[in-house]
Parts: sequence; C-alpha cells; structure tokens
Amino acid sequence: MFTCALACEEKRPPAPVATQPVVGVEGSSCFSAPCNADLVCTRVSRRCARPGDPELVAEQEADRARERMFLHESGVAPSDHAEQPAAPPPPAAPSAEAGAVRIVRVSTQGTGAWVVAACRPDERLVSGGCTLDEPNRVMTLPSYPTSDSATDTIGARWTCGRREWTGPLKIEAYALCQRL
Repeated sequence: MFTCALACEEKRPPAPVATQPVVGVEGSSCFSAPCNADLVCTRVSRRCARPGDPELVAEQEADRARERMFLHESGVAPSDHAEQPAAPPPPAAPSAEAGAVRIVRVSTQGTGAWVVAACRPDERLVSGGCTLDEPNRVMTLPSYPTSDSATDTIGARWTCGRREWTGPLKIEAYALCQRL
C-alpha cells in the first residue's frame, strides 16, 4: 500500500505556476485597474483600448449627438466642436433687452448620466444647478460651470453629471443666462 501511494505521487503533473494577470494593456480589463497612458477605458465593455477603437468612436459619436440635442434644447446653435460652445462674438451695443435673464432647463429624460444647459453667445452664464429625479437614489451629483474663457462666462454652460458614468439617470440641468 505504501508503494502504491509513492507511485501515484510521481505520476501527477507538476502544479501550475501562479502568474499575475496582465493589466493596463490593450484588451485587458480596466474594471479595477487603470489602463496604460496611451490607452482609454471603454465605458461599456470596461476594457483598455486605443483611441480609434470602434467602441470608443461609437461612444464619442453618441456623446456628440447627445450634446447637439442639449444645445438645441437650450436654444443654442450647435458648434462644430462637441466639447466647447461656439466662440462668442465681440460684445455688441446694448439692446433694449440687455440685462434680461433667460432660464434654460435641459433634461436627460432618463437616457444618460450627464446633461448641459447652455447660454447663447450673446448671454453670460450667471448661475446654474442640477436636480436628480431618482426618488430611490442618493448620490453626489457633479454640478459645475464650463466655459472657453478662464475670465468670463459668455456663451458658457452649466454641466451636471459625468460623461464617463454608465447607466441612465433622470438629471435636469438649469442655467441662468443674462443678455449682454
């Protein structure tokens, strides 16, 4: 019996060597580890990919389409660049409406996790805010102004949520826009 035990021991294959999973490279999961510097984490499949990856291109196109919709709802002509509002024209002579405040409200209507309420190029963003219409959800919602200029808010917008977040939320952004 002792001999059989020794003979059986010898015929077993060697134990596999434990290897560390590869992280940060193209195609690897970025759910719990960051991607290398030249790669981006995709929002849906949560994998590291090059900037031209079809999934990333589709995400960017969807973001641009959603932003054009937000600008349209804000009463602003969409700009060629999806990230920034159109460059403001030089200030014109004050009109009879100068100083009037327009309240802009834009909603995701439960289709995304970020929204913007934009002022026109002849308006200055005075203030803004966000509401989350999710009765059973408690969360911190990013809410901040975005502008092309570091010194003025002409043609700026109020941003709520994050583009990187996945899953639909019912968020409403509002902006107080003052006519120049």
